[in-house]
Amino acid sequence: MQRNDLIAAALLLAFGTHVAAHESGAAATSDTIFANGFENPTLTIDNYLAWCEVSVDGAPLAINPPPTQFTQGTVVPLSAEPASSAFICGYWRFTDVSGHDTSPNTTVTMTSDRTVFVCCPFTDGTGCPAD
Repeated sequence: MQRNDLIAAALLLAFGTHVAAHESGAAATSDTIFANGFENPTLTIDNYLAWCEVSVDGAPLAINPPPTQFTQGTVVPLSAEPASSAFICGYWRFTDVSGHDTSPNTTVTMTSDRTVFVCCPFTDGTGCPAD
């Protein structure tokens, strides 16, 4: 056998069963197939020391909202409130607004898995980490 034939045979052995399963419509147990052909991106909220209550996509306010999957390209509304009277609305990071997003209401566009940071500092403005 020539070298190219050996390489082709090795590739066929390595990928042949995967291709055959894929062509037959069978999916590997770890694969999730969606109508658009992609796995949906996940939004995770990093609520610094749980000093805010956060709403994701209109859901009720929560200290630690669960990671949530959205369809590719979805614009997700976010809102935050201080978790108690000891805190004030602070800022978001990694939303659709660059830098510190100081609005209590913002959005994030789901183009990939995203983690959005939010912090509600003490009433004197201290407590949130520096960048």
